[in-house]
Amino acid sequence: MEKFKSFWILIDSLLKPTGKVFFVDSRYDITSTAKDHCLEGSDATSVNRKLNNGREFRIVKIFHEAKNLIKLLKELNWKFDIYETQNYFIYGSGHKKN
Repeated sequence: MEKFKSFWILIDSLLKPTGKVFFVDSRYDITSTAKDHCLEGSDATSVNRKLNNGREFRIVKIFHEAKNLIKLLKELNWKFDIYETQNYFIYGSGHKKN
């Protein structure tokens, strides 16, 4: 949660006072990953990603659900409208409350 909070503090510092944020991210869906990638479950906090050249990296990846993300952002004084497509994406826009 600390990195999440730090990220949104940084975003706030980069925006004009009336600035808005828009984001798109992937949702957890077993059919959305490459054939040679393995999703470890919707509550995993990292995944292995393999590049075309064979190199592999472990990356941080948190699969948020809209309802939970809205709650986390509200606790940091952000107002967001967040939506999920049927399978693969979560997206939304918002701003810092005054």
